[in-house]
Amino acid sequence: MKCNLFLFVSIVILFASCRKDPPVYPDGLLPIDPNADIGAYQPLSKGSFWTYSSTQNDVEYTTTTTLTGNTRVFNSNIFWEGETVAAGAETRMSYYYYGDHQYILKDDDFFEGANTELVYLNDTASVGYSWKQSLTIAEMPARFLGSIKERGITKTVNGRTFKNVIHTTVLLQYQLTGAYETYATYDFYIAKNVGVIETDTMIDMLGVKFESSLMLKDYSIK
Repeated sequence: MKCNLFLFVSIVILFASCRKDPPVYPDGLLPIDPNADIGAYQPLSKGSFWTYSSTQNDVEYTTTTTLTGNTRVFNSNIFWEGETVAAGAETRMSYYYYGDHQYILKDDDFFEGANTELVYLNDTASVGYSWKQSLTIAEMPARFLGSIKERGITKTVNGRTFKNVIHTTVLLQYQLTGAYETYATYDFYIAKNVGVIETDTMIDMLGVKFESSLMLKDYSIK
């Protein structure tokens, strides 16, 4: 079984190509949290790794991502490379970016080769702040809607308690008819000086429903 870092499931491979626009922020203003730590929510040092677990049908699956120290440039931004290994799956690469207060994940597995960069966190935004990324998928309008739900919280994952956690939500919406409709919801929990500690996924698309959680099991920050 193939375990994606953030559990984008196979239903999205129906769409073959993707064009993205830069995130749009309301009024161009950013509500700054004076207590925010800039760049602290996704370590990028070579050799750092994160092992995640998920349970399906009483079977535990794990996936481990290790930062290689290599970088690549996408859309003039420098991304740090991660190598992801999961049992029974081919090794794949994912890429991480931090800049302008944004944390971006680029993982081509999301859309099976499509050029998708997902903004999942803004580290200075206050609770209630939101952002939007417009997409065109197979000539169909789509978008990501992100928002800050909680910050400075404490959360326990796999028996380990993390402090200074930010909770964000990203909605994946398609315009299949007239208005945009939500087909997937992703809840990210990101701990200071650790990274993503949990991702909860809920998909309801074309009659297919899916819920799962990807939880941090082990990690090491170099």
